[in-house]
Amino acid sequence: RFRHDGTLAFLSSRPADKDADPEAAGAVQVWAFPESGGEPVPVTDEPLGVTDFRCATDADVLALWTTRLPGVAESAWRETVRTGAKQGPTGLHYRSMPVRFWDHWRPDPRPILVVYDGAERRILTPDADAEFEHLSWDLAPDGAFVVATWHRLNADRQHDADVVRIAVADGAVDRLLTGD
Repeated sequence: RFRHDGTLAFLSSRPADKDADPEAAGAVQVWAFPESGGEPVPVTDEPLGVTDFRCATDADVLALWTTRLPGVAESAWRETVRTGAKQGPTGLHYRSMPVRFWDHWRPDPRPILVVYDGAERRILTPDADAEFEHLSWDLAPDGAFVVATWHRLNADRQHDADVVRIAVADGAVDRLLTGD
């Protein structure tokens, strides 16, 4: 995608240090080619990586989707993922009863919207749960808001999709259309 200044931005899991071991590549981040040319540089350093992103065409705003770990402080996300990766797969194979010796399930990561407005980083949907798992979205050309589909269960336990506008300035959500 192109940023407002014409710089090409893209997703990559390459290591930030070009001399690093290729096996040490991290989570997918947004990278950009410098205006002067040369090697691309990382633009983001999201703890759990970037799923998708948009650049405002008329402003210095970058909006992206990443994930959060429910019940874990943001400062501990990166370490929690590293620890989980070292421990191996989380699948359970039961061979005898009883099967439950734990006190809670470890929740799956949940999608959240993050915005870089100039150099300032803000999480616009910090408490999002499953609303954005099946997502269609875009960023306004001036970077003032994001329009996205917001999925919710209705009374019949069917999924309805609303269209919402999320203000970049403060994360305020306005429903534009409801799927009722």
